[in-house]
Parts: sequence; C-alpha cells; structure tokens
Amino acid sequence: MVTLALRATSHVAAWIVWQSMRISLLEDLEAPRPPADELEMKAA
Repeated sequence: MVTLALRATSHVAAWIVWQSMRISLLEDLEAPRPPADELEMKAA
C-alpha cells in the first residue's frame, strides 16, 4: 500500500518537474511539408 502511494507521488513529482522545465518534444521536429494539392493550386 505504501509502495503504491510512493509510486503515484513520484509520478506526480516527475510530471511537475517535466512541466517546469518547459521541454517540448514537438519543438525539435521539423515543420511538415504542405500537401501537394496546395502547391499545385498556388502554382496555377
């Protein structure tokens, strides 16, 4: 029972630390290429 409570508390603490560091995995990704249909419409 105590182990379960400590595990839940450590998960919450880890989430708070993660949020406070403002790390975003999405910022590291390149921007997606626009769909081919939009490129053809702009060229026409």
